[in-house]
Amino acid sequence: MTCTKCGAAVLPTGICSSCGHNAHVDLEIAAFMTPHINRARIVLVAVGLLYAFLGWRAYGDIVEVKQILDAYGEDTDYSELRSAVTLAYAIVVYVMVAGVANIILAIIAGKKTLLAFNIAGAIFLIHTALQMWAAGALFITSWVWWVTAIALAMGYTAAQKAERLRRGTPPGPSATF
Repeated sequence: MTCTKCGAAVLPTGICSSCGHNAHVDLEIAAFMTPHINRARIVLVAVGLLYAFLGWRAYGDIVEVKQILDAYGEDTDYSELRSAVTLAYAIVVYVMVAGVANIILAIIAGKKTLLAFNIAGAIFLIHTALQMWAAGALFITSWVWWVTAIALAMGYTAAQKAERLRRGTPPGPSATF
């Protein structure tokens, strides 16, 4: 076993032979971090699968509509409809890419949990902005948006707890009175 601070050998007592760091404390903190990291990773995978499935499900329909519009050529009568279909196509492709990205972030979340959730939050905010641009405030009525928002909030809380343990501060209220 090696010391996490200096890389030197750890004695059977758990004390580093070089810097005197107690390696057992690191193992204890890691044991408490694991459930929080696992919850955060599960959330990222679930959100990623939800995005990927919904994007895959909508992709065929939007491509079909896009092909029908392309068959009419560059007719100006359909320019507004063509613009709306192009935006919907871009959103569907973004949702599929976001799904794969969230699944990849779940892998990264093992070591960089809070970073992975900050990136997942940015992906969610961009998706929300695209939906708002496409349909106004109508996205608030979507169950997918609410499930994603609640799941990411719960996962972010778990990521924060894991990060606090990683830094050596106890998980709990961060505000002092």
